Amino acid sequence: MTKTGAGQYTVKGEARVFEATVRFVVTDGDATLADSFVTASQGGPAWGTFSINLNLDASKLKEPVLVLFEESAESGQRIHELKIPLPK
Repeated sequence: MTKTGAGQYTVKGEARVFEATVRFVVTDGDATLADSFVTASQGGPAWGTFSINLNLDASKLKEPVLVLFEESAESGQRIHELKIPLPK
């Protein structure tokens, strides 16, 4: 994760997820600032690369957290969560 400006972040990584779908949310306390997905370069069982560009309202950030996860194909529940605190 790289902070590229006020409220701007670039997140790059690798994922081994069903149908190459990497889900993510950005929360700050009880507020949800972003809720979306990106597509990795390959789906599971292979590892694929992905990149996320976030542009958040810097004036409202207190303790933002990026949560990366996969949605279970069976239940739709979050699995394999990774929480990453974002610097203000």
